[in-house]
Amino acid sequence: MKTTDFQGPAIVLRKEVLELFILDLCKPIKNIKPDLPIDITILEQPTVLENVSTTMLTQHIASGQKIFVAYYRKKPVGYLFATTSQCWVGEIQDSLMVAPKEIYLFNAYVYKELRGRSIYPALLSHTAQYYKEKSFKNALIFTAQNNITSVKGIKKAGFKYSGDIHFRNFLGRKCWEYSRRKSDSRSYFIHEV
Repeated sequence: MKTTDFQGPAIVLRKEVLELFILDLCKPIKNIKPDLPIDITILEQPTVLENVSTTMLTQHIASGQKIFVAYYRKKPVGYLFATTSQCWVGEIQDSLMVAPKEIYLFNAYVYKELRGRSIYPALLSHTAQYYKEKSFKNALIFTAQNNITSVKGIKKAGFKYSGDIHFRNFLGRKCWEYSRRKSDSRSYFIHEV
């Protein structure tokens, strides 16, 4: 499906391709063990995390979103945001309307010095298990098509490719092209309807 929008001229040339991956939470979740002992907890109060301001953390926590943080030797080494409600996806300038009993995972990050040690897929599988126990049906995550490392981590956690989104912004004319989904997910983007 292709949708376009023009909100006036802008000096913007942008092209993004995001791939959607979905994990069926009704099926068994892989238990990913990273190469080092980590503890994963839900952040209750803002703390110092790499690449995220405490103001942003406060806003996400206040809005009901969950932030799963991986700790190694009592220090944060990675995190993953999760929401069950509408969420802005800046890469494609559209809002995702998260369906009931579905969870959207985003803003995943692992500290550079510990990448490649399966922390990212461990965060994904831990978070998926958390929502599975709360009777959620699907977990969704997007990544840039050219982010091979992220794609590998997502697949290692058991997520399956479900479709992609091509977004272009050429001088203010925005174009979204959504491929047909290969899953039963009911979440959708505003411009997808």
